[in-house]
Amino acid sequence: MVAQNILVATANFYSIRAKDDPRYEYPRDVLTGAIQQLRFSAHLNSGVIKNSSEFIVLRTSGTTGEPKLLRHPMDFHAAVVESGVQALSRNGMLENPHVCMIAISRGRLSGGFLFIYEVVRQSGWSILLTGASDDSEDVSNLCNKFSVDTIFMAPNVISAVFTKDMIGQFNTVKNILYIGEVPSTSIMKRFMADFPHIRLKPFCYSSNDTGPLGIPKFDSDDYTYDVPDNVLLEVETADGNIALNGTGNILVSVMGLEDPKLIRFKVGDVGILATKEDGSQTIDVQGRGDISVKFHLDTVGGSVILQKSVVLDFLQECALPKGWDIIINIVNRNDRTILEMNIISDIIFDENVLTHKLNDEFPVLQLRGRMLVKKIDDEQAAELSPGKRRFFIKSY
Repeated sequence: MVAQNILVATANFYSIRAKDDPRYEYPRDVLTGAIQQLRFSAHLNSGVIKNSSEFIVLRTSGTTGEPKLLRHPMDFHAAVVESGVQALSRNGMLENPHVCMIAISRGRLSGGFLFIYEVVRQSGWSILLTGASDDSEDVSNLCNKFSVDTIFMAPNVISAVFTKDMIGQFNTVKNILYIGEVPSTSIMKRFMADFPHIRLKPFCYSSNDTGPLGIPKFDSDDYTYDVPDNVLLEVETADGNIALNGTGNILVSVMGLEDPKLIRFKVGDVGILATKEDGSQTIDVQGRGDISVKFHLDTVGGSVILQKSVVLDFLQECALPKGWDIIINIVNRNDRTILEMNIISDIIFDENVLTHKLNDEFPVLQLRGRMLVKKIDDEQAAELSPGKRRFFIKSY
């Protein structure tokens, strides 16, 4: 839940700063609006917002796909770590010592990797600091050699490590704790069928930019999270309204920071938000929206974030017939990631020519040579994406 004191204190701080700095005007309005909706008192003894002078700097791709540097005060980092410890406690994983592997890439000084490391170190666990390995056999051998019972892993790489060829190879592993987005239904079903002795559970709903956004409830399902005290969530609904209850794109406001950049920050996910009168919030995470998609390229360490806008801008240059729609299906064939561009159109066009153009000229270099254009009709589109038609689908 968003704690009343920290929300009011942050709003008061931004109100004072806004008198001399216009950067604080919008954040001030957002938070004072939330206070009014929640009917909180703005005159509480809310304390003073002041962050520590010590900080850490992280590099991240973020949901925009553009590398950026993040400066997090150390007191904010301490609060982030505390949320992670709380998540392990709720999961009953602090009752006994564990040996864990952190299979999260360190290549970009990932906030996710550092977050997990600090949490398990504080919890007294033994740690394999392997980061992302390119070889699932290597991951399995390390786990068996050092009796690893718990692996922390991003959902988009689970299927790359736990393939059917690896059934029976992870003898000591009992838990997979995923961080970030929610695994697709197809991944979860296949994993549970192939590795029934391993428990697949969420660690935290989190992003590198904002820290933890949700702590698993564990008393309902694996998609519903309690929102931490220092976070206010909102959703941008399909009609463009921003609300404290409803379904839509998740907007994050982190409280207690002097820097106002993390107010209504878009993480690229869709969820169902419920806010009670006391400010307590739960978020039912439904996965990434159609803004972007994150997926791996054949190996654990080869993740890519693809923007919908990048695809549409390029296809606009390809002189496609008017009235086309598209579904991008990300599949894995023969251990190779392929992007099937299913173009929905009644008008005939040359699929081979467009496939070659995409593979030769697509602006995301890592994806060249991985494109396949397929022309489909509305009936085939409905089978591929039942219900509301989605732009991105992952079928591996």
